[in-house]
Amino acid sequence: MSQLSRYIPPILLDSFLLAIRPLSGFSRRFSNFDEVLSRVRGYEDPNIVDSYEDRLREAIAKHDPESTTLIDDRKIRVLAALSLAIQRSTAQDLTLIDVGGGWGGDYFKLCHHFPELTKWRVIETVAVATRLGRVDRLPSKLSFESEWKESLRQREQSKYLIYASGFIQYVPEGLSTLADFAQTSRFLILDRVPLVDENRSYVAIQRTTRILGGVDSSYPCWFFSERQFREAVARHWRALLTWQVPEDRPVIKGVRRPYRGFLLERLYITVGALVMSTRCVLRSRRHFDDSDMTRSEMIINYATAIAGVPL
Repeated sequence: MSQLSRYIPPILLDSFLLAIRPLSGFSRRFSNFDEVLSRVRGYEDPNIVDSYEDRLREAIAKHDPESTTLIDDRKIRVLAALSLAIQRSTAQDLTLIDVGGGWGGDYFKLCHHFPELTKWRVIETVAVATRLGRVDRLPSKLSFESEWKESLRQREQSKYLIYASGFIQYVPEGLSTLADFAQTSRFLILDRVPLVDENRSYVAIQRTTRILGGVDSSYPCWFFSERQFREAVARHWRALLTWQVPEDRPVIKGVRRPYRGFLLERLYITVGALVMSTRCVLRSRRHFDDSDMTRSEMIINYATAIAGVPL
């Protein structure tokens, strides 16, 4: 899509995309992710697995660890976010967890810029991870795993960065994944997140086609209410960087809306602040009616005020 937009005027490109909408794009609206699963082919589609393997083998054949790969417009923003996260990190050897990273294309574009990244672990479907994990001559830093929730558990948080590009909208859990990520890493890079100016999130059917450089397939895709997204982020994270992704601009209610990207840092509260907040609560209980606010709620409110961050 980004290649087409470089050579075709926007008005002609929009007309072309409308003409092929039955083959590519988003259609219908559902409130339930599971309701859509029976109507689509999904990420276990053999076409996707075959395409990923072909791309990975081609990238390995062309890969020169000593050369400098040019960064395109789409990835320069991720490069900046990675740079800031690594700069703020205290660990020397970092593992990047590339959730929903496909065939590992971003490893070949980005990893050599950061010697601090000693491992690049791509989390994908069972079919993709099994097939690609067997490809010959995989770079030593690159690996493939499935079962992303299991892969995120019991990690030493300071040694891990999570990168999720075009991921959270394609899993049933949607925004609840932000809480799972917060258990694993201090930093989270979200790229290509579809947000809409509505009160509630919804699910659409996304279709892709070889005509636009993809594969012939279909998937369920969340479009997140911006209000609900910001509320979910605020429970566990604070934003360090935000950006637009103009290469992804689906038509929503007749208006093109670019996807968004975020570098998030996990919220935390020091023990000292929590102790101070508890003392404040115990001294000030007379100002609250226990029937309206529990003690834990009072502690959280005071802790938030003292630490300067929401929990």
